[in-house]
Amino acid sequence: MHGSGTMMTKVLSARIFYPAVACLLTACLFAKPLPAASHSPFASQEADDTVAPAFPEIDSQRERPAATVDPFFNFVTESAWNPIGGRKEGTAYNQQVDFGANVDLDTLLGVPDTKFHLRLSDRVGQSLSLNAIGSDFSAQEIYGAGQTFRLSIMNVSHAFAGAPIVAKIGWSPLGSDFQTSDGCGFQINFFCGHANVLTKNSGAHNFPTGDWNV
Repeated sequence: MHGSGTMMTKVLSARIFYPAVACLLTACLFAKPLPAASHSPFASQEADDTVAPAFPEIDSQRERPAATVDPFFNFVTESAWNPIGGRKEGTAYNQQVDFGANVDLDTLLGVPDTKFHLRLSDRVGQSLSLNAIGSDFSAQEIYGAGQTFRLSIMNVSHAFAGAPIVAKIGWSPLGSDFQTSDGCGFQINFFCGHANVLTKNSGAHNFPTGDWNV
């Protein structure tokens, strides 16, 4: 029994070994050559000029599109002193904080020449004109319309191409669009503000107050 078992093992080994050797020889004879090195997945990237570098050079002079959202924040203080005249000698301090953003709807949504504007403001302080001088002209332009936090602007504007016309719809201080003095270096409204009759007789408002209008 032991001899026949050994003979059976040799027969099974021969049946497995010889076919395996035959398959290996056949594979070697009919195998296709490997592709060229430039097409090999293991080829160096330097051999192919079409491969982009891992860290492309940054062009600092390249023109970039304008920002879609332009946020802003402003803080202004105004102090005034009345040494003589008026009702009495006195001082006053006030401040204004306003913030918001201007959104370019052209780059954001593809609406040409159209922008969305949002602006909130907060005013705190006293008026020298009311407390010490007794004048209708505010010595501190950021005083007035209630010293409080409020929504000042929330509208959409559209500039018509080829014409100096801008249309607005939404919450706006309409009076601020007429007879304003850009770049005025004085804080008193006597020099920098427009005539109050422009807004009082029309029902419009000046910044920071507004209303719904077109």
